[in-house]
Amino acid sequence: MERDLDWPEADTYLLPASEAMLAAALALMTGHAQSACERQRAALADKIGALLLALTEQTSLSASMRAMVWRLHAHWQALPKAPARQALVCPPCAPGWSGQPLTAGLQ
Repeated sequence: MERDLDWPEADTYLLPASEAMLAAALALMTGHAQSACERQRAALADKIGALLLALTEQTSLSASMRAMVWRLHAHWQALPKAPARQALVCPPCAPGWSGQPLTAGLQ
């Protein structure tokens, strides 16, 4: 992928939408694996599931890739949600963490 050297952040690569969504899902999966906070892990799992679902609709991906992503989506949707009591013992979330589901901009 070419870099846009006229852009102020020249080290940033421009990705097609499906690749950017996959990169975002991988980054969120890393955060999920590293987080000790069950509240954050549940929110991250929801965001990962939403991104994977959106990826299943990307026509730029092959049918077999979309099928594999669908299976991953089913896995992430099946993860147990954090019980309400977990939120009470969870350390404070990092500054700027919204915990909101990632749905905006996926349509």
